[in-house]
Amino acid sequence: MIFLPVVCNCDINITNKTGNRTLAPPKRDTTGVLVRLHANTLSAIDDLIEKGEGDLSRPEMIRRLLKETLRQQGYDVREIVE
Repeated sequence: MIFLPVVCNCDINITNKTGNRTLAPPKRDTTGVLVRLHANTLSAIDDLIEKGEGDLSRPEMIRRLLKETLRQQGYDVREIVE
């Protein structure tokens, strides 16, 4: 199976599962990744979102969890945009 990048010069509104508008992911130095997660994992992520402060989207919560895990293991995951 071959995946081709899609280029769109349009405004995209990203909404979370409750329909509220959220921040778009960073556009510089990023790569989209498709990850399949078990229903139990998604349920746990949704639970963290509900318990947390603010109204995060699933992708944003996954980004935060991943960054925190990498930081705890000593990786430099700062996102510096000049």
